[in-house]
Amino acid sequence: MVVYRRDVRHRSVLLVIVISSLLLITISSRGNGMVDSFRSSSRDAIAPVRDAVEKVFEPVRNLANGVTNYGDIKDENVALKRRLAKLEGKLTRNKAVGGKVSELERLLDLPTAEDATGIAARVVATAAGNFERTVEINKGTSSGVFVGQPVVAGNGLVGKVTTVSSTTATVTLVDAPALGVGVRLANTGARCVTEPRTGERDVLLTICDRGPNDNPLQACPEENAIPDTCVSVGELIFTAAVEDGAFPPDIAVGRVQKLTQPTGDLEMTIAVRPIVDFDDLTYVKVLRWPEPKVTK
Repeated sequence: MVVYRRDVRHRSVLLVIVISSLLLITISSRGNGMVDSFRSSSRDAIAPVRDAVEKVFEPVRNLANGVTNYGDIKDENVALKRRLAKLEGKLTRNKAVGGKVSELERLLDLPTAEDATGIAARVVATAAGNFERTVEINKGTSSGVFVGQPVVAGNGLVGKVTTVSSTTATVTLVDAPALGVGVRLANTGARCVTEPRTGERDVLLTICDRGPNDNPLQACPEENAIPDTCVSVGELIFTAAVEDGAFPPDIAVGRVQKLTQPTGDLEMTIAVRPIVDFDDLTYVKVLRWPEPKVTK
């Protein structure tokens, strides 16, 4: 008898719980001011605790997201760098096009970089150390890449193709001692030839045109400088317009990094820093230069 009464008591308690639950569900679904107020108050009460917990675990969550999304973040970073390089290249190109030399190019109908199509490639290897200034790209003769073609990045000149196979090619960089490039100073328009030095990232300018009144080029004074008559630190250097030249004209090569006047020398030494960061080079473009002419 005792067991029977205990079972009846348990069933009664269970029945009361079920009925109460149904009643609460009904009140909640119909909407009740007291219940809604209790629910709102409960949320407000636990909000500080919830926010504190979220702040504690947020670094862990961010770290987990960073690990799982590392590949996407890396790809986005590369894409942003390419876009920035292209914008910088467009800006420097616009500066070059606005110069007097570009007006002469148009009059003489000389080809420019815009006249050349290209092959996009990825840098897959770099030479160890500073003595061999080359990079290897993942395109070769099977993609239309040949020895002598200029190579550019989004913001300026990289170098030129020096060896090639069916699927890869070696590009010699503009700061390699074996490579000299005909350039012009943006402000004076004076033409020079780059002369890289072994183990040095900056390249020197040699065999430069004379300045105003057939005098050697001079550094701009700190005050009252007339830019088109002197050379200033930070001045842009572009490839020069030369008929049948190895490079298209008006490609940014670098900026003047340092000007020195050695004792006893009539001409100053102009050191130029390449505008392309060769330590952070991922994608390049091989220009089909000179562009094959269509015969009629």
